[in-house]
Amino acid sequence: MKKVVMALFMMLSFASLQAQEKWSLNLSGGYENFPGNPYNKDGYRLGGEVRCYLKSQLYALFDFYVGSNQGSKTLSYLDLNSEMQRGKLDWKRREYGIDWGFGWEFMQLYQHSLYVQGSLGVLICNEHRPKQDWNGNLLSEVEKGREVHTSIGLSLGYDYHLTDHWLVGVNYTGYLHWGGLDKVVSLWILDNSTYFQHTINARIGWVF
Repeated sequence: MKKVVMALFMMLSFASLQAQEKWSLNLSGGYENFPGNPYNKDGYRLGGEVRCYLKSQLYALFDFYVGSNQGSKTLSYLDLNSEMQRGKLDWKRREYGIDWGFGWEFMQLYQHSLYVQGSLGVLICNEHRPKQDWNGNLLSEVEKGREVHTSIGLSLGYDYHLTDHWLVGVNYTGYLHWGGLDKVVSLWILDNSTYFQHTINARIGWVF
């Protein structure tokens, strides 16, 4: 009998803890930009996010996104005959990222909330970019490349709760991406492949 009572007590305790948890699913989309890239044009991104509220204002998060960014620039380059030419060289980028992190809703007032969150993740980039020779001169050929980057993200956002379960919002996220995952162990993170990314997104969410 004691074991049955204990089992029921544990089940009720677990159920009460579960009842205190709050989750949200969010879909987002918006604008992205890579400052400092000579071929850069404005791009777009689409993604989703799952939040688990550990307390009323503190939550853990997991998000994923895909992005597209492409452009061209008029530059001087060497053609296949090693003669200098001038024309447009194209650049194209496709990215797939996942992040984990924590956030804090530091203001909750009626239907309004402000939050800040940080994340650590992985970004896989597929690129078509102008090829370079050994001296760094641009060539007329385009090469394909794939890179895996480690990412740190910092977000600031605003949500408006339409009902107890639905919300709409907007946020800004800045990312620092660097080199390969092998660089993490040595903490050599500020190498030549380090760059920044800025995104502004609108989102819609469901709280349950």
